Amino acid sequence: MQDQADQKYEVEQLQLNVLSGNLDVHLLARLKTASDELLALGKVEESFSRHKSRALRVQEGDSNTSYFHSMVKIKQNRQTIRAIVNQQVADEAIGFFTRLLGVSNSSITGCYVDLLKELLASSFSEEACQVF
Repeated sequence: MQDQADQKYEVEQLQLNVLSGNLDVHLLARLKTASDELLALGKVEESFSRHKSRALRVQEGDSNTSYFHSMVKIKQNRQTIRAIVNQQVADEAIGFFTRLLGVSNSSITGCYVDLLKELLASSFSEEACQVF
């Protein structure tokens, strides 16, 4: 198998040959084969890069490094919806989450805020754990 640069050059040459009007069946078959090989080489390179990146993450791990924190920040930014500018998309998102979470139920009352503050402020002793 050739390296990716050689394969890309071969595909480009075959494409130029076909575009110049040479519609030979064998040439078209070779172009398809070369294009498939180039795609396979691209997938192999992408897989290698992904594994290399994963190995670096495992090596760095959660050792409280700046690398770890930058990866967490990147992941959080990727998983954030900043704005919805299309009203149809906004309506669809609201409908989706309404169906997912359900509708409000008037029979469910609020919680006791003072009790929650007390529970959060205190450490959980064995007595507190037995209540639940």
